[in-house]
Amino acid sequence: MLKRMEENGLVKRTRSKEDERVVQVSLTDKGKEAEEKAAQIPFKFLEQTNLNKTELIHLKKILAKMLTQFE
Repeated sequence: MLKRMEENGLVKRTRSKEDERVVQVSLTDKGKEAEEKAAQIPFKFLEQTNLNKTELIHLKKILAKMLTQFE
């Protein structure tokens, strides 16, 4: 996965000069933009559902209950 992210310009890998076994991974500017876009997805989804606060709380409880059934 990391290799594909690097190929897509999302991350940059840098080997440590002190210890060749250590590889530091950092986000590129393109990666930071992708992170910001991804962080907005849940909020945009909620906006499009047109659910009010009470309905969202109810939905959260139902989803939490469903998750416990799969554990």
